[in-house]
Amino acid sequence: MMSICMHCRSIPLSIFFCFILCLLLAGSSTAETSEVISAINQVIKLSIEANIDDQIGRTDSSDQIYSITGELRKWHTVKINFKGPDTTEAAVGPNPFTDYRLQVQFTSPNDRKYNVPGFYAGDGEGRGSGNIWRVCFSPGEVGKWLFVASFRKGPKVAVSVKANAGEATAFDGCRGSFFVEQCDKNAPGFLKWGRQRNHWFLQLYPYRMKYRCHLPMI
Repeated sequence: MMSICMHCRSIPLSIFFCFILCLLLAGSSTAETSEVISAINQVIKLSIEANIDDQIGRTDSSDQIYSITGELRKWHTVKINFKGPDTTEAAVGPNPFTDYRLQVQFTSPNDRKYNVPGFYAGDGEGRGSGNIWRVCFSPGEVGKWLFVASFRKGPKVAVSVKANAGEATAFDGCRGSFFVEQCDKNAPGFLKWGRQRNHWFLQLYPYRMKYRCHLPMI
């Protein structure tokens, strides 16, 4: 019971009243009460997760740390723009390309992890000055993806192989999530088939040309 009450501050008041009502309806049966508590725990967990997802990436209602763009479908490119230090392409000490390092770890619905390097993107619209730092990624699974950003600053930190090189700065540790839908079956090429494999090519093109000793073989 205590584990539920400790979460009451983080959930809508209506859910708390729903919890009280369900306990009353359950009567004195221990088994029924246990089932109700289990169900309410699930509701509370989902509510808390939804509340966290809604707040992730925000410092307040008007200032968002990151934004996600792109068509959120399997194999399509997802771009995450982080708001970081305001600088220019020609800046020195620190230089945005050598003295900052952005690394983002993506976790798939099946718990596969991908470490993807990011880069300085100026204002995010092609101009060489601004505070946008970007990472691009093509998710290969349908479902909810999680990500966490590592952003570090230091001399030549971008070419260091040490995970803790330099010092954490700006949006380091920023976490978020996004949901990926199934790929578009009408999309061309890679966006339709994803990572290419030989057996996929065989399905599309059953005849292949091979060369051996300068003689073509089919």
